Amino acid sequence: MNNKDPEAARKGVRSIVRHELRLHPAMSRLWAYDKPVICAINGIAAGAGTALAMVCDIRIASDRAKFCFVWARRGMVPDNGASYFLVRLVGLAKAYELTFTGDEIDAEEMKKIGLVSQVVPHDDLMKAAKDMAMRLTKGSPIATQLSKQLIRNALTEMDLYKQMEFEGNFQRIAVGTEDFKEMAQAIKEKREPVFKGC
Repeated sequence: MNNKDPEAARKGVRSIVRHELRLHPAMSRLWAYDKPVICAINGIAAGAGTALAMVCDIRIASDRAKFCFVWARRGMVPDNGASYFLVRLVGLAKAYELTFTGDEIDAEEMKKIGLVSQVVPHDDLMKAAKDMAMRLTKGSPIATQLSKQLIRNALTEMDLYKQMEFEGNFQRIAVGTEDFKEMAQAIKEKREPVFKGC
């Protein structure tokens, strides 16, 4: 952006604001969604694309996937929640390094530092994501939703005893469900439980 051209500067700012207004509602909905969200990453994710991937609960990458944290190289700062997620996923030192350098990292590095949980061959990516989704259906929907809330709460709760109290409250909810009774019956009958989310 040319500092001598105020109109160009205004257009650039308006463009950023329009972009954020489009993406913020999607990010908010994904973050608030009470069911697990799986992300399959098959190419290059840069800038806001990294934030969109990081808001998801489980991230699976193709061996061709890359993340590029381009903000500093573009004269910008992390946006769309990227700074919030990045520091929680990779830690403070690595978040600083990636943000300041704008380095591109490949799928294996993403797995090594905790940005993704799995790296699979490119042609197997969608199958791996669907397989993960099917694995998640084996658990009680209520317990999964409660567990997601517990993990989210642990991001901000600084007191272990308060978190354990929160867990105890949620455990009382979980063991009062029909799914919990079904699990107990399935153990007696030596079969897999059939959870119904009630």
